[in-house]
Amino acid sequence: MEIAQGTTAHQADDCKYYKRYNFESVAMRDYEVRDTMRRKSHALVRTDLSIVIGKRGVKNKVIWRVRNESDILVRWTCSVVQIPFFILGKPVRFPDEQSVFDDEAFTFWRLTPSNHHGGPLYPRGHLSADFPFTFSELRHVEGKELKSAEIVKFKTFADDAPPSEGSFSIADIIHRSEFN
Repeated sequence: MEIAQGTTAHQADDCKYYKRYNFESVAMRDYEVRDTMRRKSHALVRTDLSIVIGKRGVKNKVIWRVRNESDILVRWTCSVVQIPFFILGKPVRFPDEQSVFDDEAFTFWRLTPSNHHGGPLYPRGHLSADFPFTFSELRHVEGKELKSAEIVKFKTFADDAPPSEGSFSIADIIHRSEFN
């Protein structure tokens, strides 16, 4: 038997909220009750990132994907993504119109993918954008040496929902092209 996910929480006679967990009913924690109650009022948007290292004509790129996991239409969504200056020990460079230096320490590039020039993010739908990059010899900017980091950070905004933040280890999201 399959039971669809509910859109709200219901209080039991003992003044507690319960969830199904495996084959039993378990009392819900406060944040679980709040999250369940908020499903109707705010969209739930998940962010995924991957880095593709191309060979033989396939371009290097960062791929941004967001998925609306709720039943609420998202009119506007945007992420701020911090990509380290070094990937696989080599400095990377994005086209100037796609990125800026993110911090004074010159540790990250900042990408800002969004749906500003497209349509909304429909319920259960997804959006994606590619950001091509090249490996470069750039090791200094404005006299400062570029620094290395091993994580990609993001913060995603969707209408009036609370922003979601997270990070990925570069090792976990990097992929080599199929044409090695």
